[in-house]
Amino acid sequence: MATKRYTLKVLPEKPRITTTVLPDGEVNAYYSFFVDADGEDMKFTKSGKFPKGLKLDKNTGEIYGTPTKAGTYTFTLKAKNKAGKDAAEFTMTINESSEDYTTDILTSSSLPTVKAATHEIGSVKIAELYLLKDGAEISDSAEVSAGMPLTFRAGELPEEDDTEPQPVISGMRVFVNDEELDGAEIAPDGTFTIPGGTVDGTFTVYASGFADGEEFETTEIEIHT
Repeated sequence: MATKRYTLKVLPEKPRITTTVLPDGEVNAYYSFFVDADGEDMKFTKSGKFPKGLKLDKNTGEIYGTPTKAGTYTFTLKAKNKAGKDAAEFTMTINESSEDYTTDILTSSSLPTVKAATHEIGSVKIAELYLLKDGAEISDSAEVSAGMPLTFRAGELPEEDDTEPQPVISGMRVFVNDEELDGAEIAPDGTFTIPGGTVDGTFTVYASGFADGEEFETTEIEIHT
């Protein structure tokens, strides 16, 4: 009797975002909330108008940081693994700070200092990724012309009075749609260029590397051509 060997590949459960409402935040008050989702080995991404000062941990789904601007923000969160993906739209309100800094009791020296670091590495292991386009630095998502080369920069935007030296970036790897990309031109300062015509349609880009010897992974940008 003839026999035939088969290989059975078991895929993880397809993601399903179960969080329906995000708590409100407050300017200058630290915020942390984990987005719940069913599934395994998921990566989280965001697109749309995300609150200033907040970040999304692509591995855990945590929204964290210190909001810097009040307002109502509408954005989309996505969870993806090898079995598929799920997306959900959220609206988050960032309220004005409840602290009163105008009283005579407080002096300028006693006011809290809110300042974004040039890089958040170490325990956080994440950095912003920006698309450099027409003199602007774009995060989250961008529309570009098909076939054009795209240049990106990893790292937080330093404030004007920031005198801290930029970290030394090394070992950069570029990923397009979660697949490592060969052929990206990586400069010593961590900027990199994807040659024109490499990919078209809608795709995502992120990078990983080392900043002053500590490993980091950037946020993800969604590109539409």
